[in-house]
Amino acid sequence: MTDIVAGFDTRAEVTTDIAPVYVHRDHLMPLGLIVNEALCNAIKYAFPDGRAGTISVALSRVDPKHALLKIVDNGVGFDPKMPSEGMGRRLVIGLAQQIGGTLAYEACEKGSLLSLEFPIEPAAADEK
Repeated sequence: MTDIVAGFDTRAEVTTDIAPVYVHRDHLMPLGLIVNEALCNAIKYAFPDGRAGTISVALSRVDPKHALLKIVDNGVGFDPKMPSEGMGRRLVIGLAQQIGGTLAYEACEKGSLLSLEFPIEPAAADEK
């Protein structure tokens, strides 16, 4: 994620809170592309005119079979009444469907939230 941010002239800071989860190998590439697209969009649109801000990326286990990815920024947000059918959003929706995930975009009081719940592999300890 550091490499993604380094490619932009931005004052946005990225924080991470990543829990260890076992992701099916076929889901690794789609998840990486989703994170890349969400980070790029947050950097480009959430903090216009060189504003500083924070983008938080978190991954947690919801239950033994599901994980939750959240990407939250404290930028300018978006108007949920305005349709956004850009290529990036269509890409993320398609990738989320490809891995059997449930995707949501939300406008927060300050900023925006992308959340994706998706199936994961059971941990080796869970199988015993």
